Amino acid sequence: EQSSLGELFSARFEYTFLRTGPWEASVGYQFFQLIYNDLPSFNIQSHLGTVAGSYTDKVGDMPWQAAVSYAYDYTTLDDDEFLQRHTVGLVGVLVEGPVNLTALQFRYQHKDFSNKGTLLASDVRDANNWMGGVLHVFRFAGDRHLVRVGYQLDAEYAVGLPFNYLGHRAIVGGQYTLPWWGT
Repeated sequence: EQSSLGELFSARFEYTFLRTGPWEASVGYQFFQLIYNDLPSFNIQSHLGTVAGSYTDKVGDMPWQAAVSYAYDYTTLDDDEFLQRHTVGLVGVLVEGPVNLTALQFRYQHKDFSNKGTLLASDVRDANNWMGGVLHVFRFAGDRHLVRVGYQLDAEYAVGLPFNYLGHRAIVGGQYTLPWWGT
């Protein structure tokens, strides 16, 4: 067993370049670096670029929003390319009233690992991942207190069969804002 002191660096930048009526769009970049001083073969660096857009409107007196996003992630391990990942997400939100909010979400992700030449075909982790889900939020006291319940279905189809999976996620959560805190 080995241990190592290390450093973690992270920075995120986002710029909203469009805010016109119901339309909004932004671009972003996130840098992440994890350095192990005594175990450099485990050093990780990630560059994540994003672009996103949304449209907001009303159906009767119920606000809704549809959003789409794209992200590209380039990750290195020990300064060598490890993973490239493309992610597309779609989200639809409907606010049914002061207490109820429902969100539908869909995500597609393509993962391309760089070590294919050194592995057997059954060990290749390159994959396509699909996720869909629903989330309902019960809102109280002007969104100071929240209860979340939801479900997600997550399926991964990898080149190497041991990496395929079908996952079911139950989502349960809550938020309670203490009276002496502003948010």
